Amino acid sequence: MTHQIQERPARQVRLSVITIRLSLTLVIALFFGVGLFKPARAAKEASKTSAEMAQWAPTSGPEGGAISALLVYGPYLFAATYGNGIFRSTNNGGGWQAVNSGLAPLGLFVDALATNGAYLFAGTDSGAFRSNDNGQSWTPVSAGLPARVSVTALVESGGNLFAGTYGGGVCVSTDNGQSWAAVSNGLSDGYILSLAVSGSSLFAGTNGGGVFILPDAAAQGYEADVAPRPNGSNNGAVTITDWAQIGRFVAGLDTASNGNEFQRADCAPKDTLGNGQITITDWAQAGRYAAGLDPVTPAGGPTNPTASVIRAMISGEAAAQAEAQLAGADRARIMTPITSPGQANVLTIQLDARGDENALGLSLRFDPTRLRFEGATLGDKLSGATLVINTSRLASGRVGIALALPAGQTLTAGRTALAQVRFSAATGSLLTGARVSFGDEPVAREASDVNANPVAVICADDAAEPKRARFRHRSQQRSVQR
Repeated sequence: MTHQIQERPARQVRLSVITIRLSLTLVIALFFGVGLFKPARAAKEASKTSAEMAQWAPTSGPEGGAISALLVYGPYLFAATYGNGIFRSTNNGGGWQAVNSGLAPLGLFVDALATNGAYLFAGTDSGAFRSNDNGQSWTPVSAGLPARVSVTALVESGGNLFAGTYGGGVCVSTDNGQSWAAVSNGLSDGYILSLAVSGSSLFAGTNGGGVFILPDAAAQGYEADVAPRPNGSNNGAVTITDWAQIGRFVAGLDTASNGNEFQRADCAPKDTLGNGQITITDWAQAGRYAAGLDPVTPAGGPTNPTASVIRAMISGEAAAQAEAQLAGADRARIMTPITSPGQANVLTIQLDARGDENALGLSLRFDPTRLRFEGATLGDKLSGATLVINTSRLASGRVGIALALPAGQTLTAGRTALAQVRFSAATGSLLTGARVSFGDEPVAREASDVNANPVAVICADDAAEPKRARFRHRSQQRSVQR
């Protein structure tokens, strides 16, 4: 089989000398297409002028191909070539052995070498490879890396492995290459030529866009791993505690800090590692991770909230039009008996469910000078669900409600009482003309199906009396605008 060299945008050929110190007595240099050289005398000569320095002399190889990277690992010296794979020396370059088992024929064009613990890694024109036997054999580990791009740089930071790709930005693996996730948010040039670590920061050198920095790269972590705050456990597990914490974020009881914590909390959609908003679907996705329904994934995606398009309430004539357009769609109603001042007024939120709903969020609006929120409980048939209430906005007449079933479970198709919300009339106030309506603050209206896919929400209120309002979502799933 003939290896097809991937065509790349023009980049500078590495003709300059690259040096790496092996010990106090040996310095190796690599040149493009010439092989390896080492000084004829010991490193103690380093204090002399350039005219007095020992002369470079070639090692015994390796022969053929440009030497693209060098790596020292224990007693071994590895030399990567661009065309002939990887060579290993056990005597400071005195002899070389090709170690390409598993690399040939497609992984012989090697750009980068790195180590992480007991593993060696090679970045090639055919993705990433890993060895756990000192290079004797190699296994491809490219799941999650961009397809058909070269891995041009590799570096370890905080136990995580970062890969620079030529055209696909930067990816991270927190499980020694078993899976990769993109960490390219903010990179305007995805053609990466080099990576370097300084403290907790990662630097990426690009083909034409300059140098970029990723602060706190070592704290990358995993999607939905948010407890304990702020760094999560970072042990590769997502638990029910993480799920509960994301529920608090969704309900607005806590706020995820911008940066890595927001990145881990914003875990849905799963395929894009978030969308810049923490909503009900993130809670559902965290539940799937905690239940083992989806494999835990290295953190990636947005690190800050993005602007959202708040879904407006539909009322009056628009509500009547929506009624005709959404005939047959799922519905939720607020059934509100009128009571006297000081007495409890129970609102039952009912949903005509399709049978695939797992979680739901909404807010209620009311006039705080006329109504007082007293509390909320789950419907009789939802004893296994979790209900989170946000009362931080009561003074402005807002209360947020978020509820979720255990991961993998759904509502039963048909009419279901989701929650009972209790209001009382404010002292000295009459309920006549008072109303409770749907809103998006502090919890945005959204439903999530069992697979953590968002379902657009459309609400329609009845007339001004608090007897009834409707909450519905489309019967066919679509992405929620943000």
